[in-house]
Amino acid sequence: MRRWIWVLLGVIIIGGGLYAWASTARTSGGARQAAVQQRMYIPVERSTIVRTLSYSGSLEPAQDETLTAGSAGWIKEVRVAKGDRVKAGDVIARLDDTEAQLELMRARREYEQAKMESPAIVVEERRLALLSAERRLSGTAVTAPFDGVVVDLYVREGDSVTSQAQIARLVDVSSYKVTLTVDQNDLVNLAVGQDVFVRPDAFRGMVLAGRIEEIGFLPTSTDGTTTYPVVIRIDASQAEEAGFAGLRPGMSVEAEIVIASAENVLVVPIASIVEAGRQQLVTRVGPDGTEEVVEIETGLSDGLYVEVRSGLSEGDLIVANNYLLFEQIGAQGIPGGRGGPGGAFAVPGVRGAASIQRVISGR
Repeated sequence: MRRWIWVLLGVIIIGGGLYAWASTARTSGGARQAAVQQRMYIPVERSTIVRTLSYSGSLEPAQDETLTAGSAGWIKEVRVAKGDRVKAGDVIARLDDTEAQLELMRARREYEQAKMESPAIVVEERRLALLSAERRLSGTAVTAPFDGVVVDLYVREGDSVTSQAQIARLVDVSSYKVTLTVDQNDLVNLAVGQDVFVRPDAFRGMVLAGRIEEIGFLPTSTDGTTTYPVVIRIDASQAEEAGFAGLRPGMSVEAEIVIASAENVLVVPIASIVEAGRQQLVTRVGPDGTEEVVEIETGLSDGLYVEVRSGLSEGDLIVANNYLLFEQIGAQGIPGGRGGPGGAFAVPGVRGAASIQRVISGR
């Protein structure tokens, strides 16, 4: 008797579970169907489509040079401090120039004497000696070769140095460069002078305009991947003009190289297009609310929107989230017949199942 009671209880429990599962399935199925039925209509408008290649890199100073003494001696004067901004030609430091001054005076006197009493070949010899003395004297002054910031200073007044001793490091922060490591397959899309959008990771919302300055000729191969260096040049004044301060060398950036663009063209969202074989299909909505599936010819895509070259007109109303058409075609196959771009198709009664996918890039 006790055994039958346990059997009866088991039947009740299993039956209740099946009923609950069926109810849940009906509810979730109904919710899904309701979500699919939610239709969002948008008009076809004109816009600009830009297609880019994205790479990561870091900011480097356009010019970065470590200045050396040029001649042996001792440091007579240091005219700058670390962090100072200097102009091209400004004196950074001076070496003792006593011997150089004496040599110059001697060379000048000998040259003047030679011009009065010596043959032409001797005059020329003294002239060249004078030029050499002038160069030696000018070499006792270490000057800035370009406008920049003194980021390091390696000597103090009174230090004894060799001709190769480092005096200071000068960095040009008026412009930056970014060296990208570009895959060989993308190189065919690049050319010197192409526009590049550079976004520093440290500054949300900052976009700097740059251009390709150089495309390296020699490759680098790593783990079977061949890449080439591509140098981007950026004017740093853009950051200050946009209200951003604090741009620094070494900051990581994302660079988007513009490889194609289409201005003032008809565009639709990628989510509105369903690809069926070679057909690009959208659902157009008539003035009375009726829907029809039409074929379009697509062009450039930026990953979110697609250029429409034919099949739709500006102001046409289309279904923005075309998941229902995607499901219908996926279940039934490609619509029979081809009406050309703009021609309507009847989804029911299709023939031949096909591989259906959303359009994810332009042609």
